[in-house]
Amino acid sequence: MHKFLKDAQAPFEDENFTYLIFSKMPEAVLRSKVLRHPKIEKGKIGLQLCTMDGIIEKVISKKEEALFKKARKIKAGDALE
Repeated sequence: MHKFLKDAQAPFEDENFTYLIFSKMPEAVLRSKVLRHPKIEKGKIGLQLCTMDGIIEKVISKKEEALFKKARKIKAGDALE
């Protein structure tokens, strides 16, 4: 159905998207936003974050206990303090 509607050649299509977040409250400024689902490995979690300085890759090790617990439950689109 997708191929027919878009007159596409492939049975799938990667579509780019952008979203903006607005708020009237100055406290709503986020330090970073998770762009992709976390890459969970033994003893570490890799995150792709959108920050004020641009897109960065952050690796959180099990040694950072509190942050590691939060990162295990985080999903794409969530804010990371």
